This record gives sequence, structure tokens and C-alpha cells, in this order.
Amino acid sequence: HPLIALPVMLWGVPVGAKIAVVGALWLGGAAQWWISRTLGLGRLAQMWSGLIAVVGGHLLTPMEPGEIAMVVSIATTSIALAAALDLACCGRRRSTVQLALTGGLALVAGHGYAQLGLLIWSPAFLCLVLDRQLRPRPVCKEFALALVLSLLLASVFLVPMLHFSPNFAKP
Repeated sequence: HPLIALPVMLWGVPVGAKIAVVGALWLGGAAQWWISRTLGLGRLAQMWSGLIAVVGGHLLTPMEPGEIAMVVSIATTSIALAAALDLACCGRRRSTVQLALTGGLALVAGHGYAQLGLLIWSPAFLCLVLDRQLRPRPVCKEFALALVLSLLLASVFLVPMLHFSPNFAKP
């Protein structure tokens, strides 16, 4: 994942891993702040929810055995959820690009458990793209575009992994 690889390449393994942990915690707090901002909460509530998300147990508990990949996975899927909510509420092209970037990051993060959670949440996304008469809203096209762009961004990492997976897969 780029959040882990870039700091480790720039500052080495000991310092880069610490910076990656701080980056993952910041990303989790930013996701919660973004959700509260999209919901129209006040500035104090936005900051409070973002700070509580950073110190909450849902991000720090998976690090108990030294596992950072799960923390990064939870943080990136959280920010992808925030971007999806922003796109559903605003419907701007900028929100589409943000969802594509965060969705691409979420697809390449972790072990797949958080991505499975996103897949399980997909029926809930119908509430965001359908109106009260269960017809697709215009934002449905933006969600489809974001999904395609996310898959294209993630394919840079996923295609080589799938190609070489027989070399490192268990028999």
C-alpha cells in the first residue's frame, strides 16, 4: 500500500513504519471528520468526532500483534465510505474523483476483510443512488464512473499481484 511503502522507502523501516502508523491514524480521523462535515455538523462536533476516531479502539486494536496492514485497511475503507457519502450528497465531479482515489486506495489495502465489508455494505449504497420511487438518481452515473476509475487505479497493483500469485501462493 502506498501509505506504507512511501514512508518506508523515504525514511527506512523503523522510522517509516512509525510514520505509516501515524498516517493511518490521521487518515482514520480525517475520514470521520469528512463524514461529520458532509452531514452538516458544527465545527466543534467535526473536530471532536475526528479526534475520537483517532484514539478509538477500532483503529488501535488490530495493531496489538504489530499488524499495520489492518489499520491501514480500516482507515482507507473509512475514507472511501466518507467519499461515497460526499458524492451522494453533493454529486460533484470533484467528489467522483475523490471517491475513485480513495476507492482505489481501499482496494489495495490490507488482507481483504475491510474490502469484504465494503462489498457487504453495497446494498446500503442503494439508498444513496436511488430516489424514493426506487429510480436511479443522476448521481448513479457518477458512482459507476468512480467504481471504474477505482478499479483502474488499483489494477496497477492488483494485476501484477494476480499474475505472479502462483509463485508465492501456498500449495
